[in-house]
Amino acid sequence: MIGKVTRGKDFAGLARYLMHAGGRDRVAWTKTRNLLSEDRTEIAREMRVAAAQSSRCKKPVYHMSLSFAAEDRPTHAQMEEACAVVLKDLGLQDHQAWIVAHRDTAHPHVHVMVNRVHPDTGKAWSASHDYRRIERTLRQLEQRWNLVHVPGHHARATGTERPERSRAGGRRGARAFARVVQQTAGLALSKANTWQELTEVLRGHGLHIEARPRGLVVTNGRRRVGGCRIASLGSRPQLEMRYGQSLQSYLDHGTHDPLPAALRPIRRRAQQNAYRRWRSDAALRSLYVDLRVCEAVSQQYQTLTSAQVTHRQAQFTLR
Repeated sequence: MIGKVTRGKDFAGLARYLMHAGGRDRVAWTKTRNLLSEDRTEIAREMRVAAAQSSRCKKPVYHMSLSFAAEDRPTHAQMEEACAVVLKDLGLQDHQAWIVAHRDTAHPHVHVMVNRVHPDTGKAWSASHDYRRIERTLRQLEQRWNLVHVPGHHARATGTERPERSRAGGRRGARAFARVVQQTAGLALSKANTWQELTEVLRGHGLHIEARPRGLVVTNGRRRVGGCRIASLGSRPQLEMRYGQSLQSYLDHGTHDPLPAALRPIRRRAQQNAYRRWRSDAALRSLYVDLRVCEAVSQQYQTLTSAQVTHRQAQFTLR
């Protein structure tokens, strides 16, 4: 088994990639952990609201993929258990997580989108030595289920040697990925008129955007390439000027945010306080589940009170 991880800021972008990139037929099954919703859009929104409790965690999105060898034939239960065991060994068993299993390759594999910020405490989980912990757990699962053994760089089975690293191969792979992105997304970066339009085009090629402190990258979840390397007008400042909206605002809200920047911290604190109340009140959570049958729930979180609850009496809103 092989485990890979990446970190980012955009829950919604990763959720779209997991469900839609390559077509819906590649999704075998999904499973939620510590989440109320099973809808892709609401899962991303719920994680984003919980992550807002930590102002210090700049990359709350933790994306982990677990791949089995082509010769292995793990059952649904084994794949789900592998995710649960790895999350527990990492200390993420109580964090929000969404498991998406794909069947578009010869080797069975699952993706796990995890919120690094704990939904109750608001504290961010540290990813220190995560590769070592993941590989140690995978070696144990290989032995337990008699799976094909994969030599690891960070944790190896007794009697095996550490595999050699190929730096040149890594650079060649990065250059090859950059060329592919230039061919598939270069025109979109030059011609798109909004962040939404650009996102839709990239999604069709299994790609999405991640923000960087001074720029942006286009990624498939494994490799990344800067916007400037893709198109002459692909830098973050150029695109923000052309689209009339900052990249971070789009990633945070999905659409143009009319609220002045000076007032956004106040809104964030209000959302955090509302979320803490919601998590601590079992009646509110139960009412939310009941209200999911309503059409309005598919568009935004409804106000939840212990008394009468209707769509038009909304006073407790999670966005």
